[in-house]
Amino acid sequence: MNPETTTRQNGDRKRKLKYIPSNGTQSGLPLGQNSSFLAAVTEANVAPSKAWGLWAGDRSLSPIDGALTIGGYDPGRVAGNFATFPLGTWTLQQPCPLQVTVISIMYNQPNETFELLSSENMVACIEPFQDRFTFTPDVVNKVANVTSYDSSYRGLTYPVAQAPDGNMTITLENNYTTVISNSKFVALERGSDQFGHFQITNSSVVETEIVYNAQSDPSTVQPILGGIFLTFNYLVVDYESDHFQLAPAVQGNQHTGSQAVKAICTPTPTSNPSSSSSPPLSSWNKSRKTGIIVGGTVGGVAGLAIMGVLVLLFRRHRQQQRVQELTIEPSDRGAQLSPRLLSVTPSEKVAHSSPSELPLSLAPAVHEMPGNPRSGLHPRAVDRHSGTVGGSVS
Repeated sequence: MNPETTTRQNGDRKRKLKYIPSNGTQSGLPLGQNSSFLAAVTEANVAPSKAWGLWAGDRSLSPIDGALTIGGYDPGRVAGNFATFPLGTWTLQQPCPLQVTVISIMYNQPNETFELLSSENMVACIEPFQDRFTFTPDVVNKVANVTSYDSSYRGLTYPVAQAPDGNMTITLENNYTTVISNSKFVALERGSDQFGHFQITNSSVVETEIVYNAQSDPSTVQPILGGIFLTFNYLVVDYESDHFQLAPAVQGNQHTGSQAVKAICTPTPTSNPSSSSSPPLSSWNKSRKTGIIVGGTVGGVAGLAIMGVLVLLFRRHRQQQRVQELTIEPSDRGAQLSPRLLSVTPSEKVAHSSPSELPLSLAPAVHEMPGNPRSGLHPRAVDRHSGTVGGSVS
């Protein structure tokens, strides 16, 4: 079934994270501007805002689970300054708030460099749902030419002995630049086995991480910067501030990240984030029953697990609220603060024994999603040549 049709409900398209293919099923979380999930976690005081931070993980031959933070971000995954982008201007055919303008795509061989983008810029959607890049047919044809692609092979695949040896540099309109290394750009052909496990399917053939659409009608193609792009970049989305941010990502296993995540609270009217600043932060008041959700993005049926936790938390919160209404004098209620405006203090480190969990040093409740129980297999397996598109964050 086409994921593009299954993710639309009442005209509201939902962003999906990486999923484990199993008998044709998949899991996902709605993280769009009208997300019921984000509304639930903020209304239940589980997270201080609807903002979220994402490192998409690494789907190379040595895959690493990514990490999603709701209500904040992980500064330990950030290797440089943030670049700030406004939420989408909706110029693409498919709704996409995480919209960027690409001004250059360079293919860099050891002794020569090629510009793949024509004189016109390319508007693209940052889409975690899809792993590979989707470029215009013109760009794909240029990739085929500079890599000596043999059209007798399907897609942009090559014999191992003729594997492309270059990397790719992508530059956005504000000169934000990402270099996609050859080890991530080219890999042995992989896909799903009969059990739905993501693994090497042909050790004699390599493929590039580009959807092959050389013969497609350009008007039907929506360019996408997918999960591979987000292996090299940390993404922070803040709908309430009408912007999202990118920064170079610290790659590696989850234990290389920081020991504390940082909250992002709803900004005041005087907030004015610059293009190189970090997202607006807040520390935590440990007297409040409020926390940040942190979990792996590719480690299992995370959406169902989180929603189950949220139901329990919401019920507990309602019960606590009823008790407070019976015990607190009316004159005290007016002094209660919104959790988004609290001044917060860090507390003791929270130790974790599972390698799939992200260590934190926050006193409030931290609700985690389990990582992939099969560490040797990476779950993000789709038809590697169909160009599946999610394309929305609504």
